[in-house]
Amino acid sequence: RGFGPIPAVRAIVLDTPPLAVGARRSVRNADGSVLREVVTAFEPPHRHAYRLDGFRPPFAWLVRHGDACWTVEPDAAGSRVRWSYRFALAHAAAWPVAAPLLRLFMTAAMRRCLRAMADAATPVAPARLEAHP
Repeated sequence: RGFGPIPAVRAIVLDTPPLAVGARRSVRNADGSVLREVVTAFEPPHRHAYRLDGFRPPFAWLVRHGDACWTVEPDAAGSRVRWSYRFALAHAAAWPVAAPLLRLFMTAAMRRCLRAMADAATPVAPARLEAHP
């Protein structure tokens, strides 16, 4: 579920099984772009992190890569899922444009994705979902 210039993800393909630190994945987007992910942490069922790169212009003019982290923690109501991103800018001068765009569009895209995942799941208890670009 994309938002604005952030395309929807159509498929994620594990290119170098098994799923573990160092594994590589291809992220196929609705706009035809294919991004690369490299798993940087894999600690089921609590933590999963990866580096995302291979952006196309105009996004590539602003961002070199993004480091994502998913955490799942027990919560009184079930589970708390937290998904965060930290982006490395292509150039320091990109900050005035990149920061508000990432906050607006990436946060909305992440929230849509998390909501779709929650809606598709059959939870034992409701999950609290957070997105932090």
